[in-house]
Amino acid sequence: MNKILLFFFILFSSISFSQWSYSESGNEFDGKIKVTKVIGKGSNYPYNNPKLILNYFLKDDSYNLYIDNSGYFNDGVNVTMIFDKEPNIFYKSYNQSISADNKTIFIDEFYINDELDNRIGFFEVLQKLKSNNSLSIRVEDDYGKNDIRFSLSGSTRGINFVVGTEVLNKKLEEIFSKKTNDNITLEKNKNIYTKLLSIGKEHKIKGINEDFGSTFKIKLQKDLGLYPYDIEDYTGLKYSSLKIKENFSGYYLIIGNDTIIKPDLRVNISYVLENGEELEFDGFYEVDEDSFLVKDSNIEVRKR
Repeated sequence: MNKILLFFFILFSSISFSQWSYSESGNEFDGKIKVTKVIGKGSNYPYNNPKLILNYFLKDDSYNLYIDNSGYFNDGVNVTMIFDKEPNIFYKSYNQSISADNKTIFIDEFYINDELDNRIGFFEVLQKLKSNNSLSIRVEDDYGKNDIRFSLSGSTRGINFVVGTEVLNKKLEEIFSKKTNDNITLEKNKNIYTKLLSIGKEHKIKGINEDFGSTFKIKLQKDLGLYPYDIEDYTGLKYSSLKIKENFSGYYLIIGNDTIIKPDLRVNISYVLENGEELEFDGFYEVDEDSFLVKDSNIEVRKR
């Protein structure tokens, strides 16, 4: 009787959670391909046997990691991962790439607990697949979702076969080194941002005290790599200070109960780099009427 129960337990376990398998294949077009994969358990029929697949294309020295057969998705599919050893950490990725048949979701970079300046990349995901026991994934778009559970039993052997221990460790060391240097640069740029923002406030750049939407503040944040929505705009230049000069070009009219002639309070703003070079801002910037630049210019607001 005990043997029968043990048999059914093993059978049920193998049906519920598949272990990772790995193999090598290839063709004339793509060359050799190393593959490891696992079948999971989904919650959205008929997509309740999705696969998590890792490929290495030897010809191109490139990798991809994707979820297959988890649903039919349009643009805007989001993925959330939770590992069993980190139950309170949500790894989220938005607008993931999908295949032409809308059934395959490619995995690359994830934000940690929705913090846009805290993320993990492809090889860090692989390391977490090796060091945990199970993975829960939710894939969703505007039309539905699928909650999936993957066993990570055997993931270490599979990933080591595809990537190799030495390669993965080297990649992780490079990532750690880069993140360390990036954190040093980030702290330095935060201090520079505070300094440049102070100069802008001293000159009373128009709109600088707005919590959101200040063109001047967004410009500084983007150039210093501090604007989370456009991190790619980071210039990498070493800023030191700002030069702000008045460029008042006359007056313009505001028509109301009284016709008011207001000064055009445009200014030219330039970065000063650590090497002394100056780099002028693009765009349109003004100062408030009570800026010392306005007072020094003797320009006035007048009524007609």
